[in-house]
Amino acid sequence: MAKKLYKSFSGPCRAIMPNGKEILFTNGRHATDSADVMAYLDQEIATGITPFYVDPAEPEEVTAEEVVADLKAQAIAEFLAANPQLQLALEQEKASAPEAAPAEEPKEETQEGRSGFQGSISTTASTGIKLGSAASNSQ
Repeated sequence: MAKKLYKSFSGPCRAIMPNGKEILFTNGRHATDSADVMAYLDQEIATGITPFYVDPAEPEEVTAEEVVADLKAQAIAEFLAANPQLQLALEQEKASAPEAAPAEEPKEETQEGRSGFQGSISTTASTGIKLGSAASNSQ
């Protein structure tokens, strides 16, 4: 369940419920999924004489990851808007890029050289990276 986000016009503050429970507003924000806290704050907001409110543009708590992703997307959009040639080049690159080929299975080769190395080497054509494991040469 998403947490409902309450805000305070007075910034950081606290509210005391009739049962004595303290509700802290850090940086003027308090997110909760507690039914009794939501009922109390909604009742206080309904009176119209408290500094608390629910922002219709942000009724639920937003995670830091969501904020960062939004800011990143906004910054990229603004950068590309300021650089139309770069945006055009990126669009052309996307249009001309071939579809991604399925990943290849690694090939296994067993090698025994003059040095007496025995083991297997795995290679992948797409990366060209060789991974090997030596077999023991105890004789």
